[in-house]
Amino acid sequence: MRNCIVLKILMLLCLSAGTLNAQTLALFREAEKGNAKIYDSTAQIWLYYNKADTIITNRHIVKSVVDAAAPYGVTISVKLDKEGRERFAVATRQSIGKKILIIVGNRLLSAPVVQGEIPGGEVQITGGFTYEEAKKLATALRQKHQTSSVEPGDDVKKAISKLDHALVEKDYRMLDEVLGESLIMGHSNAYFQTKSDVISDLQKEKIVYDKIEQHSIQEQDKQGGFYRVSRIIRVDGKYRGQAFSMKLAVMEIWKENETEDWQLWSRQAVKITE
Repeated sequence: MRNCIVLKILMLLCLSAGTLNAQTLALFREAEKGNAKIYDSTAQIWLYYNKADTIITNRHIVKSVVDAAAPYGVTISVKLDKEGRERFAVATRQSIGKKILIIVGNRLLSAPVVQGEIPGGEVQITGGFTYEEAKKLATALRQKHQTSSVEPGDDVKKAISKLDHALVEKDYRMLDEVLGESLIMGHSNAYFQTKSDVISDLQKEKIVYDKIEQHSIQEQDKQGGFYRVSRIIRVDGKYRGQAFSMKLAVMEIWKENETEDWQLWSRQAVKITE
């Protein structure tokens, strides 16, 4: 089995460099009952997928080059990072005989059927574009730090879930694990906390979290060992004895520590008027 997959782009990519630069690549597994859909103009059918089931995005790409001498015509060879290789291998192993949707922005490029597991982390994109068009697309694919509409990786989502649980349950051991030592946590009332403040304020019941309900989550970007995530949450609790219930837009920066665990490094919340 070849360690790469040929992703045939079956639509014209006569896009300008500026348009391409605004695009985000994302691969999804086809789902019979997904929460999102996209139209396949070639097969003339709707294909369904789950937005949370992202396989890889631009941020997993470490290299993308154009090969004009490939047997399939002008080809873009893409190499994935360690996380991307692992995610792609698992997804293809679990999707044999099923489709993988390759989406750039809001456009379906192709939906190839997986023939077998692909563990090598190499992807080839080929099909109806010129050398110049391929160069523009290859450049856009390398722009891994642009804003994304997909969810963050499972390891980061797990850390976020631990944080919310620990705040509500007053789990100080877990808070010590997920809060960075240099944390600055900003609240919608302009109150700021350090790591020690978060724990101390919970112990003194200056702040009480009765419920934290996440409405949405989006990956913004990943640079080095930092992950920036935006969330919409509803929080019920008490501040200095006064009950509150509010919807918040929260921006969080998570940092990967020496043991490859994610810790909250910075956070700012803004109240959403309802």
